[in-house]
Amino acid sequence: SGMDTIANINPSDISENIGDFAQASVSQVEQTIQAAKAAQPEWEKTPIERKQAVLQAIGDELIARCDELGTLLSREEGKPFAE
Repeated sequence: SGMDTIANINPSDISENIGDFAQASVSQVEQTIQAAKAAQPEWEKTPIERKQAVLQAIGDELIARCDELGTLLSREEGKPFAE
C-alpha cells in the first residue's frame, strides 16, 4: 500500500540485508489499534479452552521453528548462534 520500508541490516556484516520492514504511518497504527480494541470484546467472550488452544498453537509453531528463528535472531543481532 505504498508503505516505506526500512532495511534490516546484519550488524556484523553490513553488506547483508536480512530483509525489509514496512514502516507504518501514524494513520495505519491508529487504525490497527482501533481494530484491536474492536476485537477485544469478542476475545473476552472466548472460552478459556479456546484461548488456551490458540496460545498452545502459537507456542507449538515457535518450538517447531526454533532453529530458523534462532538463526534469524543471531543474524539480526550480529551475534553467534550460541549466544
